[in-house]
Amino acid sequence: MLIIGEKINILNPKVYRAIQDKDDKVLRSLARIQVEAGAQALDINLGPGRKVAQLLPWVVETVQDEVDVPLFLFSNIVNIPDGLKVHKGRPTINAVTCDPFILPRAMSAAKCFDANLVVLLLKKGFKPYRLDEYLLLAEWVLETAEENEFPLRRLFLDPVLISHIDPFAWELTSTNTDFTPVLEAVRWIPKLRLEQIKTICAISNVSIGFLPGQRTKIHQRLICQLIKAGLSAAIVNPLDKPLMATIKNMSVTNNSLTVQFCNINQDFQDIKYIS
Repeated sequence: MLIIGEKINILNPKVYRAIQDKDDKVLRSLARIQVEAGAQALDINLGPGRKVAQLLPWVVETVQDEVDVPLFLFSNIVNIPDGLKVHKGRPTINAVTCDPFILPRAMSAAKCFDANLVVLLLKKGFKPYRLDEYLLLAEWVLETAEENEFPLRRLFLDPVLISHIDPFAWELTSTNTDFTPVLEAVRWIPKLRLEQIKTICAISNVSIGFLPGQRTKIHQRLICQLIKAGLSAAIVNPLDKPLMATIKNMSVTNNSLTVQFCNINQDFQDIKYIS
């Protein structure tokens, strides 16, 4: 499984200040410590803001001057092709939705720059919640790729992990955190074509708003289930040592494990959301 470091994100105050001040030392340090911790690629997310995004080529060059790993670049890189031009090796365009107007354009840009492409299995007004819905949307993406002659081997499909908050209780329950369809989607999407389709998930999405000490526990349990299901790549915090140890152990023992999806939902029953 490909491990992608998540720490260079505009939501990180340290990163935001570094971007604003063009402080290359902070970015270099964040890149280096993630790779040293085991990240095999880095996610660079400067958000949709146009002003900040214009600095993306500088960020790409700064990070790749420090570490020799490929980068996953937020989808607005399509509008800033210089960020793709300066990338060393094959970049990945990340987080493109299934919008019928956006996806073909993103595939065209990815073809032009020999890039990989991560497609989120959602579109405006629709987020799948059942396995059949995930597979139908995944099939549409694959057909679109074939129509646009985009190589399937350069696709990652993301079923998008999200925690659903009870707006009345401000807590998670077993009914609104059923990750079974996502896990099943990870298991079945590769089988839609003879050439296995890669899957990817951003693990930290499920624990936004949780108490800091609870996040590692949640991520460890979820990554175990995702690895069992056959996940190809995960965007994680590589500085979380217990999580990285779990990933390493799972990579060694995965072949002898049986997939069981039921228990993951029970893990969230007693965990309180921060109101």
